[in-house]
Amino acid sequence: MTQISAYRPAEGFVHSYTLDQLRTFKGVPAADKLRWLEEMRDLLERYQTPQARALMQRFRQGVL
Repeated sequence: MTQISAYRPAEGFVHSYTLDQLRTFKGVPAADKLRWLEEMRDLLERYQTPQARALMQRFRQGVL
């Protein structure tokens, strides 16, 4: 398997995927990817604190 290298930031985290993983993901229908994103958004919203929710809203508005 060939590993894709990524920029390593000083803070935060980095995702790294193999070419095989990327090819597999490419084969997933767009509707399934969208459904997964919606489910994750619902899950996060259900368990976010009001402070975290406000922070995310500010991020979406471009304030941060």
